[in-house]
Amino acid sequence: MTALVRRAQKGARRIDILIGEYVGRHNWLKIIIYILAVLISLYFITFKVYWREQLIISTPILILMFIIYKWFPHQRIFMLTLSFALSLRYFYWRATETINTYYTASFIVSVLLLLAELYGFMVLVLGYFEIIEPINRKPVPLPEDIDKWPTVDVFIPTYNEPIEILRPTIAAALAMDYPKKKVYVLDDGRRPEVKKLAEELGAHYITRPNNEGAKAGNINNALKQTSGDLIAIFDADHVPTRSFLQMTVGFFIKDPKLALVQTPHHFYNPDVYERNLYLEKVLPEEQQYFYHLVQPGKDLWNAVYFCGSCAVLRRKALEEIGGIAQETVTEDAHTSIKLHARGWNSVYLGIPQAAGIATDRYSYYISQRGRWTRGMIQIFRLDNPLFKKGLTIPQRLAYLNSMIHFFSGYARIVFILAPLSYLLFGIYPLIGTAIEVVSYAFPHLIGAVLTGSLMSKNVRHSFWTEIYETARSYYSLLISTVTLINPRAGRFVVTPKVAKEDEYYFDIRPVRPLLVLLMLTILGIIFTPIRWKNHPDELDAVIINGFWNLFNFFIVLASTMVAYERPQRRRYYRVEVDLPCQVWIRSKGYIGKVSDLSEGGAKIVLEKALDLPKEIDIIIFGKQGKRVFLRAEVAWSVKLQNRTVAGLKFNIQEDDVQTRKDIIQLIYSPADKWIYTEAEEDNPLKSLGRVITTPYRVLANAVKSKK
Repeated sequence: MTALVRRAQKGARRIDILIGEYVGRHNWLKIIIYILAVLISLYFITFKVYWREQLIISTPILILMFIIYKWFPHQRIFMLTLSFALSLRYFYWRATETINTYYTASFIVSVLLLLAELYGFMVLVLGYFEIIEPINRKPVPLPEDIDKWPTVDVFIPTYNEPIEILRPTIAAALAMDYPKKKVYVLDDGRRPEVKKLAEELGAHYITRPNNEGAKAGNINNALKQTSGDLIAIFDADHVPTRSFLQMTVGFFIKDPKLALVQTPHHFYNPDVYERNLYLEKVLPEEQQYFYHLVQPGKDLWNAVYFCGSCAVLRRKALEEIGGIAQETVTEDAHTSIKLHARGWNSVYLGIPQAAGIATDRYSYYISQRGRWTRGMIQIFRLDNPLFKKGLTIPQRLAYLNSMIHFFSGYARIVFILAPLSYLLFGIYPLIGTAIEVVSYAFPHLIGAVLTGSLMSKNVRHSFWTEIYETARSYYSLLISTVTLINPRAGRFVVTPKVAKEDEYYFDIRPVRPLLVLLMLTILGIIFTPIRWKNHPDELDAVIINGFWNLFNFFIVLASTMVAYERPQRRRYYRVEVDLPCQVWIRSKGYIGKVSDLSEGGAKIVLEKALDLPKEIDIIIFGKQGKRVFLRAEVAWSVKLQNRTVAGLKFNIQEDDVQTRKDIIQLIYSPADKWIYTEAEEDNPLKSLGRVITTPYRVLANAVKSKK
């Protein structure tokens, strides 16, 4: 039986490949499929049927979707079509048969819920449009003649970032394998220590007397004082590999109308969700969905936008639009709109060639997302791409999707409060029996979950979008409302990245709005059996809203647990490596490996059980013959069978610039250092289980860590 299943799966994969190859060679077939999909979906939604017929229609569609999900994953177009049809059918039913018009309060709640759902459907459809066929680009080789290579100015804008963050970025930028480059540190903080660091490492230093225009103004000021053909920009914490420019510059030589090459923002530390919810190496980092699915999808429509760092731009294109946009606090996306409107092209290279620090505190995360929300709503109000001359229709839709994403706070709050309106106050958010909701809503929801899981298996797990949106919902709603009313409100705020904390603590101040929502969902759970007892004739409504509120409870609870901060006691983040080393103890050498490394220390594994002294000498060997000699203090050591595992703290003098540069290059510079590795594939049921068990996992690990 097992052999039969394997043969069936092998045959299915082969058929899948053949279909994909045939459709891929015939673009006209894709167009026909798209048109037929829309026509069939529009016809399908108008069927006037009862719940039994709806179940008869939707059940085989869901079975077909599961077959595609399981055995034909490359047939994205068919999956999207089926999901689109089920969703349209659901919304036709919602709009024509479920609006509660009996009382004013019921009507208001019912309409608000429908609008929130329609918002979600619009985001879903635009998202399908964006990621329907992501482009997986390969680098364009540079000419053998170096004289044909363009000159590059590397800008590292900084304001208040500590030296520990700046040093690796500057040192790694100087180490990039590209002879025709100059590295500039753009210091808006006017700090003598930053100027000294730049001079010690060998970079140029630029400052200015004021901070007009924030980061955009800082870059524009440097544009006036430099002359490179291309501009590479790295945030203060984004450290490039040696190959960054060799991987990106070739695109500009190939296409004279190219203005931008954007690469992923990769992070070498766990983000706030991975870290505080104990899901490191299990849950994909939150921004992977954008950098490994959305941006490659935008590339199909020539709608890739500048993300502020890890990118290269053509000077001529920037000068044509007057430099980096300063009208909004998301200067990067706004600059891209202006470039595209003037007919310039963009490219996305999805190979990580730099790594930075993800925000690892809930309050920092809220601050960063708040700035993004304000900036994108500012663009929506002040320079809306829907009406901007020069953009193509796909570009307008792609930018629209990016902007309306930041209105999610409205919808998320409505989804949480809607079932509570019935459980607490007897206000029906919609009219319909439990079996009707199962017949219409479940196919729509299951189809959307299966499609989302298929499209983003390794970059976004099922149900986690709900957590991300809930965690920032209050602030998203507040900031988007204020900015809609007054788009000039607010100012650019640099996002903090690193906090050193010795103990666990619950960051209650920024999470208070979520605690209110959590208390309300708990009240809803308490009132569910009470309403059932008092209104036994309303069993269907109790069941629908009771389960809906219970789901919301787990989502809000998991979102709230993100604010339970784990300790961060180290001065430097450790980065995983696999480098050979040699340890010298009393003039005798022992072979081993370094498994993680930072400027401050390392974890080593020696191939012999040893009693280590308090201090040792160590040589760490890197690629291309590089080696670093260090004196280190043994912080701890453990003998495991025939091995010794130890944690080291390096003794490096503050003025030993060369040793620090050498360590930085060992950690960050290898060309293949950040090649994207797939996270655990999404399994919707397993993902839901992780959401539900979040409190147990967090508290159990916290107790274990404190022992």
